[in-house]
Amino acid sequence: MTSKEFLQKVWDLYDAANHATDACSGAQAGRIRRGRSHCIASQVEDLFAELIYESLKDSKKDFVVFVDQPVSVGKIGRRVKTVYPDIMIGIRQGGKITITHIYELKTNTGWMRDGADKCFEKMQKTRGWLVNEATMRDELSDVSVPTTLTVAQDVKYDLVVLTSVNNKPGKAKRFLQDVTQNGGNVFRGWLLSDCELCPKHSRKTREDLEATEDFDAMIQDLVAEMK
Repeated sequence: MTSKEFLQKVWDLYDAANHATDACSGAQAGRIRRGRSHCIASQVEDLFAELIYESLKDSKKDFVVFVDQPVSVGKIGRRVKTVYPDIMIGIRQGGKITITHIYELKTNTGWMRDGADKCFEKMQKTRGWLVNEATMRDELSDVSVPTTLTVAQDVKYDLVVLTSVNNKPGKAKRFLQDVTQNGGNVFRGWLLSDCELCPKHSRKTREDLEATEDFDAMIQDLVAEMK
């Protein structure tokens, strides 16, 4: 999957979500109405996981991509804290799983209205919890068997923003650059596009979508780190 193909698939998700308001038509028309389109965040997580798989499928490492995986921090049976990283990449070796990469995904920059620094502080706290003792539980399974994870001390924690729209020009880019520059080679920020990805609000077409240099750099770094 190329960077442009990824952006186009996000465009398609938005397009489908925008038409969800038309789902209650026919005999239901006028009786059931949706005021806002469906949230596509979970579908974007799945799509990003697919992008990672396509990028790493030739890797010699036995990797696994976790999507919205509940992870409990602390001793089972005692008070624990559960976090839900959007994406984690783990390497399986000798019956153990070591988490090497964590991704926090943002579809746009609307979250920055509440303060970008708060997001970075949350990432720092989450990483600090995870590098201690983490236990994974599969909430979708009938039998939830805890799996102890090892989170690498140098685990990469990346903040990925799909588009810079919904904020002042350059503000998101500057913040993400600061994350990378001040992240001590642990925290990194990536901006994937400057284009509006929702067709309802875009003046461009699906074919006009363009990725930033960050997008390719993010994938190249991941592939190099997973060799």
